[in-house]
Amino acid sequence: MKGGPRLSAWQHVSFSLYWFPLYYLWASLNAIILPVLILQVAPESLKGTALAFVAGSGLLIAVLVQPAAGAASDVATFRWGRRRPFILAGSLLDLVFLAALAFAPSYAWLFLAYVGLQIASNIAHGPYQGLIPDLVPEDERGRASGFMGIAQVAGMAAGFIVAGHFMHQGQLDLAVGSIMLTIVLGAVLTVWLVPDRPAFGKVKIDPFAAIRHTFDRDVLRYPDFLWLVVSRFFILLGMDSVRDFALFFLRDVLGVPNPAEAASRLMAVVILAGIVTVLPAGYLSDRIGRKRLVIASAACGVIGGFLFLTSESYTELLVFGVLVGIGMGAFRSVDWAFATDLIPKSQAGRFLGISNIATAGAAAGSYILGGPTVDFFNARVANQGYKALLVLVICYFIIGTLALLKVREVVAVDDATSRAALAEEPPIARRI
Repeated sequence: MKGGPRLSAWQHVSFSLYWFPLYYLWASLNAIILPVLILQVAPESLKGTALAFVAGSGLLIAVLVQPAAGAASDVATFRWGRRRPFILAGSLLDLVFLAALAFAPSYAWLFLAYVGLQIASNIAHGPYQGLIPDLVPEDERGRASGFMGIAQVAGMAAGFIVAGHFMHQGQLDLAVGSIMLTIVLGAVLTVWLVPDRPAFGKVKIDPFAAIRHTFDRDVLRYPDFLWLVVSRFFILLGMDSVRDFALFFLRDVLGVPNPAEAASRLMAVVILAGIVTVLPAGYLSDRIGRKRLVIASAACGVIGGFLFLTSESYTELLVFGVLVGIGMGAFRSVDWAFATDLIPKSQAGRFLGISNIATAGAAAGSYILGGPTVDFFNARVANQGYKALLVLVICYFIIGTLALLKVREVVAVDDATSRAALAEEPPIARRI
């Protein structure tokens, strides 16, 4: 879909509004609220295992539910649209499970509330991310992805700052209430402002059949998309590993007196640098292509990893954090637009949900691979584990870049018919 009048900045903003509450929710919950709740319901000696089991189970749920919900929305024939009913239903269920989580009296209750929240959130998330391919012309997807990146990074920053402030004051109710408020506002504004339409007019296709076929082998017909998912996994694995172990690095290697506060400031610097980068990167990718900018973001990660290895002060780390933030912002802006170029438009919800395997997998992998690496090498030489982790981070970025080289930039033309796409006919594409 090319040509026609350009979308206004306001339209792009409205399309990306719901990303803010999604990232506000999960940034504040996973990094701040959930660990505190775990300490209240699990033994001190088992807090790490208890947290890993809850978070890991939730990530598994996200991997399964998000693409299934997206696939169901691809073929939904509600008069109100195919994406909006899922967004509203998932958001309302979010409120129920957030309340259950906030008042969890036991570990079992907390586990069930968190799993329920993952199901609810991904019922909305999977269909929502299909909206931009539905509505945005191909030659504006980079710009749209830039606005999306701003909403995501701003949501992360707001979650850390606002919910983090309430938790520091011991006000769990206000922290969870702030999440609920952002979800309600985001859902209402999205449902009100963003146009939507039923799938295929009067032709009805069983949504349960679409869900059953979510992970069918037809995805193998899109090798460029699969290589991009592999690339995304390793690049995000590098980014997540730096974030997840920053506090321990600051405490053990640099001897920072208040590592929690210092880590928050470092993350703030990274996020602010990312906010400055995302929109220009999106615009630029529409003009010079996506691959170059993703490679540039990975290069920032490699250089940042080398510089972190040589850091001798917190000030140096803050400066290097700007470089990491620039790479993160460019990646978050361009990678998603790249994925939308490589998938059949009629199955955008399904394919973009499948791409979440890389995102959720990287989040889990950073703990599974990074934690034992740090512990193993630190047990032999003091603080050697952090150097080993940073070497791994550099390797992750290099592997992600090599996988990206396998991706051919493709612009998918609208499917001849949506039914043909669901019958596993690959989209017509032209090379650029």
